[in-house]
Amino acid sequence: GGGSIKNNVAINQLVSGISNVNRIIGNHAGGTISNNFALKDMIVEGAQSGEAGTDKTDDELKEQLTYEGLGWSFGDNDTSPWKIDEGNGYPYLYWQEL
Repeated sequence: GGGSIKNNVAINQLVSGISNVNRIIGNHAGGTISNNFALKDMIVEGAQSGEAGTDKTDDELKEQLTYEGLGWSFGDNDTSPWKIDEGNGYPYLYWQEL
C-alpha cells in the first residue's frame, strides 16, 4: 500500500484469480496509479476490482510512439534502453538477444 504504479504496459492474453483481479493491479491499498496501458482484448477472469489501465490494441502496442508517450527511451545504451521491431513485436531491452 502507498506505492506508485505508473507508465506500465500489460500485454497478457489472460489474467485469472479468485478476487481483486484486473489488468494492471488488483487489490489496491492506496498510492498513485497513473498512465498505464493494457491490451484491449485481455481476458480477466475472477471477481474484478482495481485498475484496468487504458485500452490499447495489439497494433498500438507494437508502435514505438505508444511507449514514448509513457516516457520510455529508445536507443542502444543504459540511458535509452528500449528497442522495438516496429509493427512486428513489443519493446525489449537493447541487450536482449531475440
